[in-house]
Amino acid sequence: LKVGKKGIYLSPSFQYTFCLYSLPDLRVGNDRFRLVLEVRVRLGAFKEHGDHYKFCELQHVEPCIPLDCLEWEVGKDAAAVQVVALTLKQLQPTEPSLRHDTNIRHGC
Repeated sequence: LKVGKKGIYLSPSFQYTFCLYSLPDLRVGNDRFRLVLEVRVRLGAFKEHGDHYKFCELQHVEPCIPLDCLEWEVGKDAAAVQVVALTLKQLQPTEPSLRHDTNIRHGC
């Protein structure tokens, strides 16, 4: 796990993660895939934040996670995060990709 300039950010939300934290889409022929790391975080090693990007203002996007807990900040403590799985999601050809912040962010 490589720590970025701003530290490590993640989310307990499956939908939020696929839309805002996934790697740029992988393309195989005409098929598109999105890859996300699933991680385990040491208890107490993160701070909870709300949705900085206003992505989940509509509650139907993520009904299971309170809006003020959608983003977790670990800081620069890579030892607090353990990668446990990779999730690969196949996308529809029409699924949008949007430019957001310094990374490619996805409109889901």
